[in-house]
Amino acid sequence: MKRSLAYVVAGALLLGACADTEQPPAPDASDASDASGATTTDVLPGPTGRIVFKRLDPSLGFTVIYTVNPDGSHLEQLFPEEAEAPRWSPDGTEVAIFCCGDGMAAHLVNTGTGDLRTLPPPDPTLETYCGGPWSPDGTRLTCESFGMDDPSRNGIYSIRSSDGGGLKRITSVPRGDDLPGDYSPDGDQLVFVRADRNGPLGVFVTNVDGTGLQRMTPSGMIIDDSGFAGRWSPKGDQILVVARTAEDHH
Repeated sequence: MKRSLAYVVAGALLLGACADTEQPPAPDASDASDASGATTTDVLPGPTGRIVFKRLDPSLGFTVIYTVNPDGSHLEQLFPEEAEAPRWSPDGTEVAIFCCGDGMAAHLVNTGTGDLRTLPPPDPTLETYCGGPWSPDGTRLTCESFGMDDPSRNGIYSIRSSDGGGLKRITSVPRGDDLPGDYSPDGDQLVFVRADRNGPLGVFVTNVDGTGLQRMTPSGMIIDDSGFAGRWSPKGDQILVVARTAEDHH
């Protein structure tokens, strides 16, 4: 198993935490950790204080989305089918998930009712996976996108969270893949991981209008490729990323 390091990027500086540094304990979700061998990942606190996460249930053979209070109480299954990559809306009323294989661009679950709302593909010539992050005002969702017949169209786009319209391009990475991570608190910038056919290249930041592209991690740093593409601090002065020091580091 590869050992990971948590790094904080402040401006263009990289501050590394020692690999052997003790990590803070996870919220006590003992009700969410049964004896069946189920594992919990993609843990994300929400604006209402509840935490959303996916759990691999061995009895089902796939991951299911749950919410829970930080003290482990009131565990609730949010969506009954196979799903992953949950992302809270800023107001806590919906969670974007990746699920279903129905060709829709986005799947949004109402946290009060459990009802599923889908958004259609905004462009038939693009593969768009619009599961978040949400813009801070909740009006837009970002999309990891690929040109079906034209790889020069690969990149990050955004759509309106209300109806899936208003497609806007943010980044361009011909024949590559840009995985959106998080909006800055003011909504002006986006952090993401860029990858090519050999794997992740680094963590980047761009303005949401596509200008001002900056690489935030040094060449040679091996970025986590499990879907965590960076998170801004609440003040907007730091970015959390996950990386390894070397491919064979254990």
